[in-house]
Amino acid sequence: MLFKNILRLLGMQIYTIPVDSFREQFGDMASMEWRVVKVQTPRGMIQTYKTYPIEKVRCITDSGLPVTINIKPSLEMRITDHLGKRTIFYFDRICVENDILTGHQSRKLGFIQKTIALSDISKIEIQDGKKYYRYL
Repeated sequence: MLFKNILRLLGMQIYTIPVDSFREQFGDMASMEWRVVKVQTPRGMIQTYKTYPIEKVRCITDSGLPVTINIKPSLEMRITDHLGKRTIFYFDRICVENDILTGHQSRKLGFIQKTIALSDISKIEIQDGKKYYRYL
């Protein structure tokens, strides 16, 4: 709770995506075609990578209200498994295939990936990390 209060003071709203809703929204990503995007980093460098053509994500606010968020490169996804371990991915660098979530944890080291079974996830949260990444 203290962590969430600190983030609110910094202007970072945390949203929740129920696992079933996440599965409904993104469970068929394997049937989508990749698209290539260019992103400007906070230091002005240009990165190019593949992502899925996801434009929006449906979430829930802390007060239980539904909200739709536009996908942008600074959007982070925090996964909590049933053991309480947290993993953070960049939202535009995730893939769901055969009920397995694969994501990138670093922009600088793009080869670092982690996989988590959707059945092992107890909580999904997203927030805008307020890092100055933008699509070109």
